[in-house]
Amino acid sequence: AGDYKNPPKSTRFSRGRLEHSKKIMKFLPYFIEPLDRPVIGKLLLDNFFNRHVPILALAVCKKNFHALLKIPDHAPKRLLGLAKRHVTFEFAPIINSETNKRLQIWEAEGNGKPIRDRAHALEAYQYILDHVKEGGWVWSYENDPAYARTLARAVADGGL
Repeated sequence: AGDYKNPPKSTRFSRGRLEHSKKIMKFLPYFIEPLDRPVIGKLLLDNFFNRHVPILALAVCKKNFHALLKIPDHAPKRLLGLAKRHVTFEFAPIINSETNKRLQIWEAEGNGKPIRDRAHALEAYQYILDHVKEGGWVWSYENDPAYARTLARAVADGGL
């Protein structure tokens, strides 16, 4: 097996599977330009804020975003889908001028992983902040007084 941190060894089978995956892709990947990352980040922040979802950290990278959220019902898939949809419809540069259709910016599946304990929360928080090293736009509640006040309860209730 493997994941993004420890990719599997390249074998004839894995190379064939990669080629097959590329052939069945319905669209080319969309790469978020560095100047667009803050715009997308602010759209995501506003979406989470308007839905009263406490957010502790956010990184918008070349292909995706990472967020540390406090979701009480443990159902991140719907919330992340709504946030991705909000960005898709608000972010004008993803409209293809040739076809007047929206380009798909996000993959269909989003991955929400529950935080196990405080140590895991701190590790996830630092992981998100570290995306600045690879050119990601990074936001933290610690550096934003306007959001920090709204997050005081989330932090007191077991957040960071």
